[in-house]
Amino acid sequence: MSGELEVDVAVVGGGPAGAAAALTLLQYTARRVAVIERSGFDQPRIGESTASSVVGLLRFVGASHVLSAQTVHAACASVAAWGGPQPMVRQAMLTGQGDGLLLDRRAFDARLCGEVEARGGRVLLRHGLGRVTRDGEHWRLELVGATGEPAAVRCRFAIDASGRTASLARRLRVRSQRDDAMVGVALRFAPRAGTGEPAELAATLVEATPAGWWYTAPVP
Repeated sequence: MSGELEVDVAVVGGGPAGAAAALTLLQYTARRVAVIERSGFDQPRIGESTASSVVGLLRFVGASHVLSAQTVHAACASVAAWGGPQPMVRQAMLTGQGDGLLLDRRAFDARLCGEVEARGGRVLLRHGLGRVTRDGEHWRLELVGATGEPAAVRCRFAIDASGRTASLARRLRVRSQRDDAMVGVALRFAPRAGTGEPAELAATLVEATPAGWWYTAPVP
């Protein structure tokens, strides 16, 4: 993309929150929407599981079909060692809420943004946010593409869905509020093939420790 694109709403961040905001607007209003995503969905993303309630949320924005065999597997149970070493198993079939979901976040996020485009929205991949200025009743978001080409989006409303980076809020000098000093560490493990051990349980595992908590989830 080069030049300037004019829309009603610009969403900064193409993760589930940004895509859901865009899809809601496209589903229930006549607003012109653009999603600005700095990646190309080509790197692994953290957040490999979700509760069954996500199905209803996706149905609300008309996008439940993104839950294909290429993006999700069913999680038959959740296992928690919380407050003690003995794991407690909660079978999904006994909760009345259905299976949880194990996500390939990279594919899941890409398909959500693909749905934004299918509804007539614009998705600007590999575009980072540069300077943000106010022009009368509009915002002007200057962008920088992967190869350095400049671009801009002009909009009446802007939504910051960029997560922890808060790229839009930082450029508007919004003061952040720090609630704690928690950090996250993510690791990926390959399955132990050929060991004769049983297959990985299709479930999430949460374990509390004195210094924090951990979870594991097998990915599709």
